[in-house]
Amino acid sequence: MRCSHCGRELTNAALQLGYCPSCGELVTQNNSQDNAQQRKYSIKISQPEDLNEPSSALIQSAHGTIQQPEEPPKTQQPSAQLQKQSAAPAAVSSKHLENSGSQLPQPVITNTVVARKSNTGLIAIILFSVLAIMALSVGALFLAKPNIAAGILGNAKTTPAATQQATATATSAPTATPTITPTPLPTVPAPPQGYTAYTDPSHHFGFDYTTSWNANAPSTLSNVITYTFETPDLKTKAVINQVTNGAITPNNIGVNYLANFSTGQNGQNFQVTQAAAQFTSGANTWVRAEGQYTVGGQSYTCVGLALIHENQGYIIIYSAPTASFDDSAGTPFAEMISSFTFLN
Repeated sequence: MRCSHCGRELTNAALQLGYCPSCGELVTQNNSQDNAQQRKYSIKISQPEDLNEPSSALIQSAHGTIQQPEEPPKTQQPSAQLQKQSAAPAAVSSKHLENSGSQLPQPVITNTVVARKSNTGLIAIILFSVLAIMALSVGALFLAKPNIAAGILGNAKTTPAATQQATATATSAPTATPTITPTPLPTVPAPPQGYTAYTDPSHHFGFDYTTSWNANAPSTLSNVITYTFETPDLKTKAVINQVTNGAITPNNIGVNYLANFSTGQNGQNFQVTQAAAQFTSGANTWVRAEGQYTVGGQSYTCVGLALIHENQGYIIIYSAPTASFDDSAGTPFAEMISSFTFLN
């Protein structure tokens, strides 16, 4: 009988064991003649000395001596069905044992053990090889495609190599920082002999006035601060009105502000003798007008100047009896206006 898998002639021992010694596949008994022929033989199997090695004993039969089946190649593993069948020792009938003339211990088939050991080792080698190939593949993937690796590690964006070149930046020589000299605040000019410098309490302005005049304390009415300087007989005076909200109209210095001033002095018959016009004295340009009024039959001449500085209005009015009025250079009125200085 030949093996249905590899075609090799099967010995009676192979038929008794139930698998082909060449290919290790399960022997298929296809006809009853083969089964009947097998029953004509009795076997005698020597107990192997080492369970891990195939026995070198000979299997004797009624027709001759049969060599121990060759060990199946290690590269081919018995099928699952063969392993199940070979797990149980081959049954030896008592009739065959009687014909052999001796009682033998149950034979131990070590091929199954060898096959199982071989299977375990082979599976371990295959698993190790697969893991090694996977590790090498992942490493090669990270090296060959840095953009994929960057995405896995942090979703970072890759930049082309050309743009990653460090750009040399020209370093310019340090520029010398210019020393900033603070602009000194304006100061009231030094008063000439016989004059005194005056600065308002809020330090907004200052000027020089004649020492013989009286400097009255400022008075406040609504948003107007009034500073009055006058001679002891009260006939000659200079009045400075600081309008803090800046609500003045300089061009109305004659028709409005001088007229109101004369009324405050109990004056009558006020008239504008010189219309409003620009006038520059010292560091300032004013709008100037001139007029006359009478008090108790005596004529007075008055001059008004107006401007707006830093959102504040300034109106200066000075007057004296017409007979003694003089505002030419060097006079107390002229010195006051020329020295008038804004301090902020």
